[in-house]
Amino acid sequence: MAGADPARETNRATPADGSGRVVESLCQPIPLAGGEAAQIGTSVGIALCCADGETLDGLLKKADAALYAAKRDGKRTFREAAAAGV
Repeated sequence: MAGADPARETNRATPADGSGRVVESLCQPIPLAGGEAAQIGTSVGIALCCADGETLDGLLKKADAALYAAKRDGKRTFREAAAAGV
């Protein structure tokens, strides 16, 4: 992009950065009444769009495979479709 600030471009978050923040945030303890806390976990699957001829169904299958790879690798994490062997 013409006139873009190079410093700003290098600070651009990646899908993995965003997914890591989502997982970290959702895994924090949730304060409950009476001083107790609940905790949940999450796994995230990432698939990036758009290759020539790629369909929505194909993209969803890649994301689903990446999600199951994250769960298989220990939960509370994320995986990208390419890294998940999809």
